[in-house]
Amino acid sequence: MIVVLKICVVSLYGQQLSDVEFLKLSLEEKVDVFFNTYMDGHTHINVSMFAGYIVFNHGYAVMPFIKERLEQANYFSFTTEPKNITLTLIAYLMASLHTYSGYEFNPEVPVYELMNDEIQWFFDEYMRRIDEYILVYRIVDEVVMNSSIDISWVTCFTTYHRGTIVEFGYPFFGDKPIKYCGNDLKRYFEERLGINDLIIDYSAFDE
Repeated sequence: MIVVLKICVVSLYGQQLSDVEFLKLSLEEKVDVFFNTYMDGHTHINVSMFAGYIVFNHGYAVMPFIKERLEQANYFSFTTEPKNITLTLIAYLMASLHTYSGYEFNPEVPVYELMNDEIQWFFDEYMRRIDEYILVYRIVDEVVMNSSIDISWVTCFTTYHRGTIVEFGYPFFGDKPIKYCGNDLKRYFEERLGINDLIIDYSAFDE
């Protein structure tokens, strides 16, 4: 049984939506409201909670909606107006999918398990998009920093499955705050992309 908190979010349509009302929606409606409410990036209030509601109530059934949203998502939209942080919102949903993977957390939802090849596929999709952004702008900035957080959530850092581990070759920074990792990200992407001219935007990093 879910303990429902009395919290409201404001959708892009200007409507007040309580979490009680949110839970009454179909899966497709929940996904639409989730992205429409948060995609402009102006607030992250309760975003992880609503991502958790979706996965708790629908489990793996959300995956086709995630992949559909991913098709048109990119990191260039993080710097445009209107801003669109779809990739970060997908990462929130993926983090919730990792949390519940392999457990019977809701008797009304079939047990599922995220598989190594699927996690690897998401990692590759996110890396392709941030590579494209970096190659155009030649900068390690707030977008690159946020992408590192997204990638951590999408992959669950390194993912164990049935006695094996998926190693992504990505510089997960552990307890080191990402705001101190500008130089680390610069070195990683220069080596990855075969370039040596990246500039760090120190307004996003403390080094």
